[in-house]
Amino acid sequence: MDPFFLSAVQLMFLGMGSVFFFLALLVLSMHLMSWLIAAFAAKALEQLQTSILNGCVPPEHVAAITAAIALQHGRLPNGTRQGE
Repeated sequence: MDPFFLSAVQLMFLGMGSVFFFLALLVLSMHLMSWLIAAFAAKALEQLQTSILNGCVPPEHVAAITAAIALQHGRLPNGTRQGE
C-alpha cells in the first residue's frame, strides 16, 4: 500500500481520536458541574428560605423583589398581565 495513504489514515485516526477524547472529557465535566451545582443549590436554597423565615430579610425587600420578578415576567403584582 502507498505510504502516503497509510500516513493519511494514521493522521485521520489521530484526529478522530483526539476529538472523541475532548468531547468525552467535555461531557464528563458537564455532568460533574451539573452534579455540583445541584448539590450546592439545594443547600443555598435551604439557607435562603431559613433566612427569610427568620426575618433576616425585611418583608419590604421580599415584596420589592417579588414585584420586580412579576414585572419582568410581564405580570403586574396583583397577578394580571400588562395591557389587560
